[in-house]
Parts: sequence; C-alpha cells; structure tokens
Amino acid sequence: MSPQVQCTFCLEDMPGKLVNVAGDKICHACFSTAIKPMFIDALKYEINFAVTWGAAVLDFKIEWRQKRKEYETPFAERTYCKHRFLSRANPRRALIASGVKTAEEVGDKMRECGRFFGTKAETKGRTLTCLRCFGHTYGTCGEPLARDGDGVHECVKPASASKAEEADPLEGMAKGKDYQKCPSCDCVVGLEDGCNTIVCAMPRCRAHFCFICGEKALHSSDHWAAGKPCPRWNQPGAENAFHDEPLVEQGEGEEQELDIHEIFQELINEAQAGAEAAETEDHRVMYADMALLLQLSLQLGIPDRDPDDAGEEGALMRATMQLFMGVGIYARAEFDNVVYLGVRDILAEEVGKVEPADLERYPQFQEVYGRFLATVVRRLAELEGQ
Repeated sequence: MSPQVQCTFCLEDMPGKLVNVAGDKICHACFSTAIKPMFIDALKYEINFAVTWGAAVLDFKIEWRQKRKEYETPFAERTYCKHRFLSRANPRRALIASGVKTAEEVGDKMRECGRFFGTKAETKGRTLTCLRCFGHTYGTCGEPLARDGDGVHECVKPASASKAEEADPLEGMAKGKDYQKCPSCDCVVGLEDGCNTIVCAMPRCRAHFCFICGEKALHSSDHWAAGKPCPRWNQPGAENAFHDEPLVEQGEGEEQELDIHEIFQELINEAQAGAEAAETEDHRVMYADMALLLQLSLQLGIPDRDPDDAGEEGALMRATMQLFMGVGIYARAEFDNVVYLGVRDILAEEVGKVEPADLERYPQFQEVYGRFLATVVRRLAELEGQ
C-alpha cells in the first residue's frame, strides 16, 4: 500500500503521487479544479498572465510557454498572422489568399487568424507560413501575402508607419478622463469611479500611477496633495475634486490640517454603521470587513508610513490595502469570472509575499482573507450554474 501524503490545498491525506506545485504537494482533484483553470484563463485573456502560486510564477506545457513568450513581448514588437476569414468559416481557408480583401465583398463579418509568429526582431526579412490557416506573411511589415508566397515582396510602408495609420480605438476619448495608459507597459485602463490612484491590472506589471496625468505615483506619495495639479478624487477643477490633506477653516485667516487618524476613525464608524444598516448579508459582511481592515491599517501605521519603508511589515501593509479594495466584490454580483479570478490572483500574489509570522500576529487579516476567498468560490459557482 502506497504511503499517504497530505494535499496542501484541501489538507486531505491522499495515496499515490501528488502534483508538485512550487514545492507544495497538490492532489490531482485540487489541481484540476483550482490550478488548471488559472492556466486556461491566462491562455484566453492576457490580463490573467502570469499564473502564480504564492510568490512563485508557474509554467505549464508547450502551449503555455508559447503564450508566455507572446505576453512577455511588448505589443508593438509582436508579429501576428493577419489573414482573414469569415467568422463562420474554417480558419484554414484564409480568404485573403483567394483575393477577398474586405468584409463588404462577401457581406459577412470577417476576423483575423491572429496566430503569434514571434517578435519583430525574429521575423524580420522572413516569409512566414501560418500553421493555423496556412497563409503567408512577410515578417518585416507583418502584411499577408498571396497564397503561394512566391515573388519578391516590397513593403508599401514601414511597420512603424502602418501602426500610426491604423484606426485609433481611443480616438475621440480624452486621456486622463475617459482612459489612461500605464507608464510602464502601455496597458489602457478606465475609471468609472473611485480615487485616481491606479495599480496596473497586468499582473506582470503592477505599476502604481495617477489616472489624471499618467505619471508613476505610489498611493502614499504626495502626488495628490493640496496645491498639486491632480486631485485624489474626481477631475481637476470639478466642484467635487478632492486633494489629500484637506484644510478646514477654524476662523478668519486660520486654517488647520485634519488629523489623518481622525479621518480613519470616521471611516471605521461609517463602515460599522453601514454593516448595521445593510439590507443584505453580502453588504453587511462587506462593511464589517472594511471596518476590520481599517482598524488593522491603524495598527500597522499605514496613515503614517510608506510600505516601502516599513521593512517586513510592508508586505502585509500592501496586502491589507489590496484586500480592502477586494472585499468590494462581495456586493457586486454583476462581474464575470475574469474579474473574480483576476482580483483573487492579484491578492494571492500580495499575500504570498507576507511573512508567516506577520499573518500569525494579525489574525484579523487571515479572517477577512478567508471570507474573501470563500466569496470568490461562491460567485464562480453561481456563474457556472447560470
């Protein structure tokens, strides 16, 4: 009889050989239901790359490694197959090889093959054959060629010019109001409401920046201080624009800064009142957990110090701030599985950086994090049952 080994995920004793995930032993059932779906989501959506287990980045088979290379290449440096085919057709029959240039010619929607060939440095000067649609592409400019790929191809315009002349999907939108670009990876983000502190959604980037001007700025910096161009909340010049360290009048000609600890205490009181007045269980738990995390923030000294200067506790401070935003999903049932998985994975990455001793010292964090994970599992189950 084979010895029993405990699964790190479900804590059940299992016979036979378990899957080794970054040093942890995972049973095959847990791997199939909890870990493999993360790879599938990352193959579908770039925002879910990379898959992490604690602080480790996981790797998985050939298809995953190909996607990893694609996602780690800046978008402007990628070469894709641009052969087109009808949305209902087999991609192996690339229409451009038959002379069809536009969707109007066939009266139907068309889509590109989209297979990743490699980086532009790798494909420059080469004629490439797509293994998905068998169309030919010239690697320097990325333009599709005729079926046989014979003859000498002359690029009509350089690759840099072709990009500039393509239709801009952001045309007519105002940068800093309707959208902003991450200063590190150029990922486009929007902001419906909330403060102007942005953390890039791309897990491999996670840059902190200002939604208004697009400059890099940590949440704890003075970028949004009173007298600075960018407000912490809303748009510059708006009546409801709010900067950090607001001033209140104490009398004619006298001003005094609000105490940040008083502001935190007011937020705690509001969250506790929200929990008492909540009409649904999800709202009650959300407000109660927000109050717990705000109290933990005061214990950790978040109002007074930067996580980057807090030593080992800095990781717990960052995870606490991230979890505070994460519990907002409790009362948001309209999200799809991509959002829930994305928020879960971002938090898992942050929690994986926290020292075990700090987690033991502050059990309220583990308590809230456990409820957060349970809520994600419930939401995913509800979506799967729809």
